[in-house]
Amino acid sequence: MNQADRQSTPGLGRLCIHRNQASGSLHNHRISLRYSVYCGVSLSTSFMYLFTADCGLLRSKAALQHLNVIRASGAALIWSDDPFTKVTESAAIIKLEIGRPGIDSESICSLQWDVSRSTVRQARGWSGEFPARFSEAPLLFASHAKLVALATRATCQLRPLSAGATIEADLAAGTRLRFTDPVRPAVTRLSYGETLCEVRRLVMSSVARLVADGTVVMLSGGVDSSIVVAAAVAQGIKPRVFTYALRHPPRPEHDISSDRRAAARVAHRLGLDHNVLELETCRLCRNIPLATYLAETSRGTIVDELAAHIEIARFFSAAGVRYLVTGEGADDLFGAFPFALRFYRGRELTNFLRSELLEGTPNELAQLQDVYTPWGITLAHPYWTSELRRIGFGLPLRRRIDRGRLMKRVLRDAFADLLDAEAIARPKGVPRDCAQIRQVLEAEFGTSPHRYRSILRTMMTRQLWPAGLPPLPKKSNVAARK
Repeated sequence: MNQADRQSTPGLGRLCIHRNQASGSLHNHRISLRYSVYCGVSLSTSFMYLFTADCGLLRSKAALQHLNVIRASGAALIWSDDPFTKVTESAAIIKLEIGRPGIDSESICSLQWDVSRSTVRQARGWSGEFPARFSEAPLLFASHAKLVALATRATCQLRPLSAGATIEADLAAGTRLRFTDPVRPAVTRLSYGETLCEVRRLVMSSVARLVADGTVVMLSGGVDSSIVVAAAVAQGIKPRVFTYALRHPPRPEHDISSDRRAAARVAHRLGLDHNVLELETCRLCRNIPLATYLAETSRGTIVDELAAHIEIARFFSAAGVRYLVTGEGADDLFGAFPFALRFYRGRELTNFLRSELLEGTPNELAQLQDVYTPWGITLAHPYWTSELRRIGFGLPLRRRIDRGRLMKRVLRDAFADLLDAEAIARPKGVPRDCAQIRQVLEAEFGTSPHRYRSILRTMMTRQLWPAGLPPLPKKSNVAARK
């Protein structure tokens, strides 16, 4: 991603219905998404791939008309087109490499099929922003379950491939699977002062690399996203900051819990205009089926927020924005969610937090990216770097948890000079609660933890590309091998 791609576009302002200059005041840009524009035909769609050892499982040609298909030795490889995916095809080897130029130095996921040796290898990068799945019987390697449902007649149990892991199958040896486990980060012992200096240096460097003047940054007013914006401003960079909120919240908003109000205060202190994306509750409800389908999950804690992110993706896509920066990842790097403290102690708590860091965070980032990808938008997370991950992995509990249960003590102390005390000390809030999205959706769908399960099942068995998504692009001219 070059500097030009990170600039905001002039078209962004065309969807604003309220335009009040906010520099030096607490006035905001309020952008209504009530009449959000749906644009689809010119957009790229989610890149997906599927390898099956039995091409007899594939559906008819009509079901595969928008996909590239290569068949050889009774097996098949299918993928959709994407400008950032490198496809290498030689006489005996086909390799797919998924990467994000300018963000990642290496591919974040790859699949290689060696036809001559009858082997296939799937690798998922440590950062995990792209998913990978597999099934042993029948043998399938796939990025998304939705592609398995769309393109095959297979009945299988897909399992996720852990971030940083590799799986290889020898087709000539009865599809035997071999796993290579992820490499755990080395634990580095630093004093508290050294940890603060190193975290600050790495965050400032990452922000300078990923944020430029005019870059769109999602600002919730929490300490994570506020530090990203403050670090940019401290280096002479002026991003454009946006916060999402309900147009008509069911309850009055309060200064401490409201993302809209907290973000406005942070933007005001940093001398930036604050833009609010106002969401209609009816659209959130309509987005639930699509959110379950894109993220391939029925977990309410994830789906509720993704329903809002779909509206954000549509808005920015219509405005020509292709690149967003977030503050995701800091919770698992530097803190601990309060619920974990109720169930774990000591070594068990440490192991749980490390597991969430190595497995939970990559999977959640992949689900978040999957919501934006159909609209051609790439997400960048300045906290999610290998160096900060190494520090977070080795961070002792006493540096994660403070007596006030604010969490992320290291991050707050490292950047205490860039924000006021109120912003630094703002308690951790769950976005769906701070924006009151949870209350709206529970009123519509109920409070059961399984409330979206039937919706996901219906979406995954329709065998149709949902009408709410940009259409699959036409396939490239790749000759099928017989």
